[in-house]
Amino acid sequence: MKKTLFLIISLTLLSCKPTLKPTYQSKCFILGEAEYVLKINDNGKFQFKSHLGDTINGNWTLSKDTLILDSEYFIETTSFDTKKDSIVKNTKSTEFDKQEKYLLKRKKLFLITKNGISKECYLK
Repeated sequence: MKKTLFLIISLTLLSCKPTLKPTYQSKCFILGEAEYVLKINDNGKFQFKSHLGDTINGNWTLSKDTLILDSEYFIETTSFDTKKDSIVKNTKSTEFDKQEKYLLKRKKLFLITKNGISKECYLK
């Protein structure tokens, strides 16, 4: 009986491990298209595509319930010059230098900011 109970509890805990979907898209739309589409590849690579057609490539890691996207094309917001950087293709401003972080909760990705979790325009 104890072995059966232990097995059930173990399987329950293992099944609670967060899993990623291969594709996420922003719940916010611009001109009828998702603002962003994120494709997660099994090989640790990702593609982050904007509604303008720009694509950012990089590496991803999953640490507990946090998805971390690393790319040299993520520009820290504090150093982002809207006059200069907004016209450069394949860039996106972020609060973390060369990284974006997302909380994985109920198959949705919520952007992690320095002020907490943003629930606006999450990826689903």
